[in-house]
Amino acid sequence: MTQTYDLVCIQCGTPLATGLRTGKVAEADGRRLTQALLRGCAVCAESGIKSNFTVKLDLSPLRADARRGVDALADRSAPGVWRWHRLLPAAPRFRVSLGEGNTPLVPLKRFGRRMGVPNLYVKDESRNPTWSYKDRLCAVGVSNALEFGAAVITVSSTGNHGAAAAAYAARAGLPCVVFTLDSTPDVMKTLMQAYGAYVVAMERPRDRWRLMGEMAEEQGWYAISGFQIPPIGSNPFGIEGYKTIAFETLADLGAAPDWMVVPTAHGDGLTGVWKGWQELHELGLAPAPPKMAAAELNPSLEPALLNGEPAPRPGHEGQGRAAGAAGAAGAAGAAGAAGAAATAATAGQRQDGGSAPASDAEPAAPDSPAFSIDVAIGTQQALAVLRRSGGRAVHVRSVDLIDLQRRLAEDEGIYAEASSLAGLAAVQRLAEEGALGADDVVVAVLTSTGLKDPGATAARLPAVPLIGLDAHELLDTLAAVYGARLDT
Repeated sequence: MTQTYDLVCIQCGTPLATGLRTGKVAEADGRRLTQALLRGCAVCAESGIKSNFTVKLDLSPLRADARRGVDALADRSAPGVWRWHRLLPAAPRFRVSLGEGNTPLVPLKRFGRRMGVPNLYVKDESRNPTWSYKDRLCAVGVSNALEFGAAVITVSSTGNHGAAAAAYAARAGLPCVVFTLDSTPDVMKTLMQAYGAYVVAMERPRDRWRLMGEMAEEQGWYAISGFQIPPIGSNPFGIEGYKTIAFETLADLGAAPDWMVVPTAHGDGLTGVWKGWQELHELGLAPAPPKMAAAELNPSLEPALLNGEPAPRPGHEGQGRAAGAAGAAGAAGAAGAAGAAATAATAGQRQDGGSAPASDAEPAAPDSPAFSIDVAIGTQQALAVLRRSGGRAVHVRSVDLIDLQRRLAEDEGIYAEASSLAGLAAVQRLAEEGALGADDVVVAVLTSTGLKDPGATAARLPAVPLIGLDAHELLDTLAAVYGARLDT
């Protein structure tokens, strides 16, 4: 099937291109479009707010089949996320897959009861080929790179995104350059290099974005992540891959959940999942889409929602610092250009396209156990999703994530990366505040496996004791080291 799509600003709706067709984009046009969409919307930038583009598919050819249910839109013979190729922008001959997607929706019975959320599920994205939901983004993003005639894939990442980009670039036969930080954990650097990526580290976070953007503009490298400062979000075609989380969730549950909770940094996953629900709603398959909740380490989106501000404000309380910014999200009101510009200046964004100091754009180093989502400012795309879904931004603390990691592993047998636990921490706070109904169905996205950063776990575990061949010594040691009394 050949899809027709437009590229439009996620905030103001200004089109970047009209009536593009998959498989019909010339290489020169592909390079031009790639560079333009990664710069963000020029109209919004003039009012002081940087916003990114989104893919708007023509869904009209799917309406007849949609009447038979979501499964009628799936092609079971296609690999990975491409079982949903009728809803994804890539021509058949360019599709790249490692068998990503189709991850389990796991009910958390014991864990949910402890939280007071009996109908709690996790979408366990650690089961993807490189162990994170970034595989969905990169499957579609790299496929689009091939379709646009790209010669080099590039990404700025401290972990999961870089590993996924490297793996899918390798699958596509393209070189991949990853810009990371010198402070990135060694295990993450190893994973990126293991897939053949050319990994380079820089000391300052914003420097990697700046140099990556320069290479994208001057050399035509295809960027799988964003490079704007302040951030506007990732590659719009890649974000399309996250839609498949919504498609699979509907297929498994038979209906939309009441809430869907996503760990959020720049809001790519949040945006993609919500976009999937929007399309299902437009096709008549999700009459009541879920409320979306963004779990953020820094209170950036939350105060903007509470105060009806047109742009996220910088947060300053991540990396294990004290929690703040409580309360429910309020409805958004329209803002004029002058008000938008004033707020954007507060948020580290100026009308001239400049930016605030580095501390207002991104943390200096990934020293939080949830470093992959520890950013100081959210994005317009995340703010737009929360407002349109009637959802919430929920501030969570790094210090709570390690405890949740242990509890989830011990209660349910799922070992998730610390960043992944932000979603469950947000569920816990929503439950404590009474925001969840007794019968609400809640799905939290677990974005990656704890095997990506076992050092954070090992630091709080006792040393494994060495014992002799003695049953009494064994029982005494279990009691002394682990507090386990297993003698009958």
